[in-house]
Amino acid sequence: RVLDEVTKFFEDDSNKFMVKKLDWSSNVNKAISEAIKTVSGPKSALKDRSLYLFSASPEEGKVVHGCYVSEPFKNAGADGPKWASAVTPIIGGKAGGKPGAPTAIGQGTNADKVDEGVEEARKWIEAFKI
Repeated sequence: RVLDEVTKFFEDDSNKFMVKKLDWSSNVNKAISEAIKTVSGPKSALKDRSLYLFSASPEEGKVVHGCYVSEPFKNAGADGPKWASAVTPIIGGKAGGKPGAPTAIGQGTNADKVDEGVEEARKWIEAFKI
């Protein structure tokens, strides 16, 4: 499960953020949403960690993605929609989230560019040096 993978990754305290491409499946959109909701939830032990998950289906020409920006990164000027907007020009489509919100979810159209999108998301969050 996606959530198990995320939880295991964050067992290492030095990991402040995770940017990951997941295998495509018919319910990957739901899995990404659930992982974001769980990590960002009020009782989450991972609330201080940031997360960006991607998945792509080249056959269908689809990308689904979602992110959560933790408080330490928000205090440094990051938010979910800003993080997603760094990636959207590469993967196409659009991402939604209220300005200043910690989360954003989106869909893209350039499945062949998802690896570039993942790399851009990583560079963007690394720039905050947290």
